[in-house]
Amino acid sequence: MLNAGQVIASALNTFKAGKVHLIEKDAYTEKLIEHFSRLDAEDRRMRFGVSLGQERIEHYVKDAIKHDDHVFAIFNEEGQIVGALHMAKEYHDKQAYELGLSVNAEYRKLGYGKALFEKGVSWAKTLGAKRIYTYCLSENRAMQHLSRSQNLRVMLEHGDYTGELQLEDRTTSEITKDLIDFATTEQMMIFDRMSERYVTALLGQYAAFAKSAELFQGIFKSEK
Repeated sequence: MLNAGQVIASALNTFKAGKVHLIEKDAYTEKLIEHFSRLDAEDRRMRFGVSLGQERIEHYVKDAIKHDDHVFAIFNEEGQIVGALHMAKEYHDKQAYELGLSVNAEYRKLGYGKALFEKGVSWAKTLGAKRIYTYCLSENRAMQHLSRSQNLRVMLEHGDYTGELQLEDRTTSEITKDLIDFATTEQMMIFDRMSERYVTALLGQYAAFAKSAELFQGIFKSEK
């Protein structure tokens, strides 16, 4: 039987499951590391260009994702991140972002990659970006197909592929919708983090109570 903390956590996970959320890297560092760690060696190579080991995955999440980058995630009902999109500032083009996408194997063909990519393009427009880029290996057909489906101009460069899209300015109504979506998502994620802290505190109190109960039981048994 679930305790109160587990019921709250389960309800929150169910609420956010399968939806695209803009997340704070610092608050979800461990979940992002877990997401990338569940990619097998070939999937890591498709995502990063090389098959990163555990240490380099941790370095990527903690150091390569900068504070002015943007990260979108899709969760499952257990609260795990099963799809992530890193929207990074382009170092050679200040009006552009680079999109890097990954979805865990068992959650593919559910439209998660497309949903994340579309949200990244939409958010880049809202931020006033003029271009977005993607980079992938020549054998990464899935990313090339997704890029083309989102009207990126896909080109072969130095043996690998680059996707580029010139962004049109957003209308006022589109910007308003994105800002409302962001505010709603951010409020939910803040509530989520507060709830996680509450659940942790609640379980800590329960553990302390259980320990005290065991102590008293020991005392009573020793008196008999």
